[in-house]
Amino acid sequence: MFGIYQYSNKVSLMTRWLLSGLLISLLCACGGDDKKLPKELKEAIETIQSMDEVQTEIEKDDRSRAIGAFLKFAKKGNVEAMYWVAEGRLLERKEENYVSVTETIRWLEKAAEAGHAKASQELGLIYGTEEEVKNSEQAYMWYYIGYYIRDGKIHEFSENNDQPVTGDFRNETMVAPLVKELGSKKIKLVEEKAKAWLAKNYKR
Repeated sequence: MFGIYQYSNKVSLMTRWLLSGLLISLLCACGGDDKKLPKELKEAIETIQSMDEVQTEIEKDDRSRAIGAFLKFAKKGNVEAMYWVAEGRLLERKEENYVSVTETIRWLEKAAEAGHAKASQELGLIYGTEEEVKNSEQAYMWYYIGYYIRDGKIHEFSENNDQPVTGDFRNETMVAPLVKELGSKKIKLVEEKAKAWLAKNYKR
């Protein structure tokens, strides 16, 4: 669930690539059948997946063109493309097809409303790490939504996290620090917001 993007007090580029790459690899199985994707979109995704952290100028151009394809299909209503638009925020601001964090969030929310689990979890990653929009409550809420969409259920929150339930998303690497930071009272409030969002926007 993901190149170069500058902001103050930033998470290191290496860390961001590792986190986004890890999220993609963990969640790829939850996406749609890529055989149903338009050829241009599928090739754009393959271009991004094949890239290393450090890129040549030619590869940077390839990345920009891939983002252009994502934007093209996202505007046509393709949910998978909406998710991949998030790659555009990793471009430099001066590059063609750069996508701001605000625009990224807008596209990811559209994908989440369509039931895209990876998009929801990418929102959790953005709100948890991007200084421009960092918000622990929003990060936790979107992780909750993403894991619910993926698994179809969420274990009830337990204040005793010394004996975690197997499979509880709250023990995931990116979520556990949020649980510790927010505390049980806020966690319960945020989960109510997540449940309300799901009831309003998500239909199985």
